[in-house]
Amino acid sequence: MGDYIMIHQSEGLLHLDQQIEHLLHTNQQTTQQLGIEMPLTAQQLAAIVPLHPATLLRWAREGKIPHRRLSARKIVFLPSEINRWLGRGSALYAESVGHAA
Repeated sequence: MGDYIMIHQSEGLLHLDQQIEHLLHTNQQTTQQLGIEMPLTAQQLAAIVPLHPATLLRWAREGKIPHRRLSARKIVFLPSEINRWLGRGSALYAESVGHAA
């Protein structure tokens, strides 16, 4: 009986995952149609740019990267602002780098 419950629960979780995926896909299509930009978390942005999420959050607090603060603890990044920032050279290496010995 325990095996049946585990199988039933895993099938339920799979079905729930499929529903969530469908809702996310539908939401993405709707936001694109309306021209609404989906903000990225530091974790999501870190998968795109080669920086650690903690670095992105620190840079946001320091004003080095464009971001939006949704609350005292929630920072998000708009893809269009990040694209412009990267297009300007992003000031990632604003300080001169010394030569290696």
